[in-house]
Amino acid sequence: MATPPAPSPTLDERPTADAPDFRAVVVTDLDDEAPWARWRALAESGVATPFQTVAFTRPLLTRLAPAFGARPLVVEVHEGDTPVLSLALVQRRGWVSRRIEFADFGLTDLAAPIWRRDLDLSGRRADALRRAVLAALPPHDAMLLAKMPTDVDGAPNPLADWPGTAAMNVFTMLYDPAKRPVADLSAVKESGRKRRKLDRDGGALRRVDDLDRALDLLDFAFALRAEKAERDGRRESLERPEVRAFYREVVTAGLADGSAAVWEAVLGERTIGMVHGLAHDGRFNGTLMATVEDDGLHVYSPGMIAVATVLEHHVANGGRLFDLGVGELPYKLRFGAEPAPLVEYARPATPLGLWALADRRLRARVRGELRRRPDLRARIYRLLGKA
Repeated sequence: MATPPAPSPTLDERPTADAPDFRAVVVTDLDDEAPWARWRALAESGVATPFQTVAFTRPLLTRLAPAFGARPLVVEVHEGDTPVLSLALVQRRGWVSRRIEFADFGLTDLAAPIWRRDLDLSGRRADALRRAVLAALPPHDAMLLAKMPTDVDGAPNPLADWPGTAAMNVFTMLYDPAKRPVADLSAVKESGRKRRKLDRDGGALRRVDDLDRALDLLDFAFALRAEKAERDGRRESLERPEVRAFYREVVTAGLADGSAAVWEAVLGERTIGMVHGLAHDGRFNGTLMATVEDDGLHVYSPGMIAVATVLEHHVANGGRLFDLGVGELPYKLRFGAEPAPLVEYARPATPLGLWALADRRLRARVRGELRRRPDLRARIYRLLGKA
């Protein structure tokens, strides 16, 4: 078998003589408060999605990464003494290779750095930033940064143009009220009628600010999602106790700092649905939704009216982009959402990295086929004893 070629010399990480003074350091002591104070300051004054708030990122790195066998790290980039960009990453070891990835674990819709709004990447500065980040990383065979938006609220993602970046053929669905008023959305019009019927029948949609109640609603969602997964013959990460603990920590911190929102739909004394989402800088991302699947509830469409209520509240309070998540499902189009592309950066650092990235591409194709063939997926999971 032929030896795979070495990585292109264009990926050489040596600094150039005329490069700007970008300096990158890796932080691994994430129990220390200092890096999170720096992260919070940069995220609040700079550019970040709701998935890059401290309330979400910190437990993702400090709690979930060890549970998934990954080593967490934060790359901080400075220009002179000024922090300009930070990345939340993990180092994972496969059968034969070491990989650097975004901290994700299947729980984030958007993975991105956080960066200063006035970060200048003109001329050779973009390449100098890339070289600084790569030079700071621990030894690895491959680097894969997936689910990256090309921009965040109009600010270009500093990593989206790195050599080796390509479209994923995956989109997140964004509704922008500046393009189309909420009142014009067909799903909002229909949900308004169903919401009024729910109100007449003793039901309600309400935002939950009490932490104990919010945590109870998470348990409600976990139970419903587990039942549905079992019926569909599949597994999902919410079955893992550490993932459930992660969501509880996100909600606990998020209700305290305003970065998390929890809503519930009730009919009389019965809970029939819930929505959990993240908010930051005028943007909202739905992260977890669960509704009771009961024939008697179809007249209310609890999921539809819950999303519509959260969306209307978001816009009425000055919110801008409302992200309905990855996947071009028909109901998202009815909420006025338009597809925004996601990209990934793939870089082999050693010959083993070439095989690691090829293996990942193959696995992605298999997962895509299984998503298109749920009957086949269910049979495979049952055969493997995973149902």
